Amino acid sequence: MMAVMGAGTEAEFGAEFEGAAAGAAGVGGIMAIAGIVAFGASAAMLFSGIGVLGLKPWGRKLAMICGGAWAVLNIITLFSGFNLFNLGFAVYGGLLVWLFLQPEWKAAFSGQPVAIEDTQSIDEFQQAA
Repeated sequence: MMAVMGAGTEAEFGAEFEGAAAGAAGVGGIMAIAGIVAFGASAAMLFSGIGVLGLKPWGRKLAMICGGAWAVLNIITLFSGFNLFNLGFAVYGGLLVWLFLQPEWKAAFSGQPVAIEDTQSIDEFQQAA
């Protein structure tokens, strides 16, 4: 589509825009690659969400990879110009990684029972009930 638009520009404006079709085709190719990468990243995020909902260890790991990549890519995008959405997505990705690195979350996804450290407060809670 980009090549056709470039060819139309080239035909309409003549020598002034010579090579517009090739340039537009190149931009279109880059946009197609970016779209494929975005589709793959979205599929990975969806797949990781399914794993996280099932408390699967692979879901946690994949979510951390996706969150880290999301944060890095949005931070890189911020260098081209400040955008509040990119800042929000970068913070979201960083928080996602931080959350899944917490010991409680690691334990929740390990499949092993979580040790309760403060048994005194549990006993007090049971006596109060």
